[in-house]
Amino acid sequence: MQKRTEILENLAALLIKRKWTVTTAESCTGGGISSAITELAGSFWIF
Repeated sequence: MQKRTEILENLAALLIKRKWTVTTAESCTGGGISSAITELAGSFWIF
């Protein structure tokens, strides 16, 4: 689980640095990607 958190934190930092955002439409993953990203504090900056 720590590896996943580390990856998400690095992804979030990169997105914020570049002022990019993420949009998802997840019928296949059942919301898994959105769920993972929203585990991070401050994830509203990248959605």
